[in-house]
This record gives sequence, structure tokens and C-alpha cells, in this order.
Amino acid sequence: MENISLDEWVNSLINRNIYWKSGSIQVTGERFKHLGGMTERASATILFKVYEKFEIIFPGEFTQEEVLFSKSFIFGVLDSLTLCDRVRFGGMSIIVENISIDPICSTVRAFRFAGRDAGNKIADYINKLRNYELP
Repeated sequence: MENISLDEWVNSLINRNIYWKSGSIQVTGERFKHLGGMTERASATILFKVYEKFEIIFPGEFTQEEVLFSKSFIFGVLDSLTLCDRVRFGGMSIIVENISIDPICSTVRAFRFAGRDAGNKIADYINKLRNYELP
């Protein structure tokens, strides 16, 4: 197995051959899980679209808590999409549209898992598209 540096790995994510050439998808990622006597709850909706550069947009009216949980959600989305070879990280826009926080059951961890749920939905959608070109 070939060793690559972190910089080379990041560069490969940013400069992948693009498969999904245009369009957008609105996705809701959710996490509702009972963990013994505790429940994790998290839900957020994003608009994911092909763009000329990488950007993440949070609504200006979000509270500090909503931004914190949104960042965890976005981390989960990006974590999931690193395995989808049809997405170029240098060409995506993620707009956080809505976030649902339970004052007792929402955690940073729950939002990370909800983000992975959303990322998996995006990857499934992209894999079903037929408007991409092979490298």
C-alpha cells in the first residue's frame, strides 16, 4: 500500500474528476436513537449543490448553539462523502436551511450521525444519476 501525505489526500478530494456536473438536492439527515436510558435526537436540512468552489453557508439568524450543532452535522456530511468518488470537494456548496434541536436529547455526536445520514442520501442520489462523465 502506498503512503500519501495528508496534503496529497486533501488535494485528491478537492481535485477529483467531477461526475455530477450540475444541479442540487435538498436533504434532511436525522438521528433518532435509543441508547439505554438515553435518547439521541438530531435533524437538519441542507441544500447541496454543484458550485465552482467549496462553500458552507449558515443562515445569519442562527444562534451560537445552532451553529455549533450545524458544524457537527456538516462534519458528518463531509465524512460520509469522502467515500463517494463522484463528488469533488472543490466544487460543492452546502447551505444549512433548517436545524431541529431537542433541548435535552440533542448532542454534537447525534448531529454528526445525522450528517452522515444526509451524506449517505446525497451519495445514493449521485450514484443514481446518469448525467456524469467517466474519467
